[in-house]
Amino acid sequence: MGTARDLFRQVGWAVHGKPDAYETLCRAAELWRAEGQPFSTGMAMLRAVDAAWGRPEIMLDAHHAALRDFERVVVEQPPDTPAALAALFKLLRTPLEDRRAMTFISNAADAFRGFKSDPDTELTRDRLGIALNALAKIPVIGPDVADAARPEIGKSVRLTLEGLVRTWAHRSLGSIGDEAVLRRVLLRLLQGTLPRYAQIRHGPIEYGKDIAALADDGGVSVLCLYQVKCGEMNTPKWRGARAELEEMFLVPMSEFQLPVSPQRIEGYLVTNGHANTRVEPVMEGWFEEQRRDHGRDITFMHLDKLVDWIFKVRLVNELRAALDEESIKVS
Repeated sequence: MGTARDLFRQVGWAVHGKPDAYETLCRAAELWRAEGQPFSTGMAMLRAVDAAWGRPEIMLDAHHAALRDFERVVVEQPPDTPAALAALFKLLRTPLEDRRAMTFISNAADAFRGFKSDPDTELTRDRLGIALNALAKIPVIGPDVADAARPEIGKSVRLTLEGLVRTWAHRSLGSIGDEAVLRRVLLRLLQGTLPRYAQIRHGPIEYGKDIAALADDGGVSVLCLYQVKCGEMNTPKWRGARAELEEMFLVPMSEFQLPVSPQRIEGYLVTNGHANTRVEPVMEGWFEEQRRDHGRDITFMHLDKLVDWIFKVRLVNELRAALDEESIKVS
């Protein structure tokens, strides 16, 4: 019992919405349950409900577990014992608001699971209606708030039925037709990776370096140089970009603003479109030649590769903020 008690005390009293506290309380409950201490188990699970705030299904499971433990005390122990009386008190005094909140959580969670697994059958049920009615009866929420929540819950149901919109990043980035705007968006994304240096260097004497960023790759300082183009990469556009990419490596960048000397240099040609099929083999041959004959590390980053990088590096919120900064609508 000592270990469980120590775990219970370890979390302190401020456990609201703390996953670590939830795990600790569940561990204490498991130990007490194994030791035949159902009342202590129920108390641990009641606090676990508060610790699981924000995760409705887990809250519901913890609440049900606590009630089962208190019911076990009432059934198994003499009615005049302190534990049985305390457990009965807990069962009788479970606030009506808590029961209504659990009704909302339970029915809403079941409804969304139903819409995912068997939408046709779920449409014939009214579990969301039951959930919203329970929500409206909670005094601190009331019918006005419940009614205000209906459109958003309905929107979530529609998204569940129809699937999430996954191409918003492609559409938003692809809609940019001004290279200055695309450069600023890319700069914000690079800044989101917390580089040691990042700057737009576009200008009449940029030598192919629209943007430069100094990153750390496992302790290796990497200078990343970006040439930025808008739209489809066709033959005339490629010829211009090719000359700029060659200048990128032929003319070294000043290290005046760099905190350390780069140990490796990487070049990137970034576009919010793709290479068309006529220029694609020419580009492929040139990139291979640069790698083979000159040892240059140059990557072509088209729209899909750009979006893939954004999601893999978890820069989605940075992208939304950058698009908002440029007044670009996200749809």
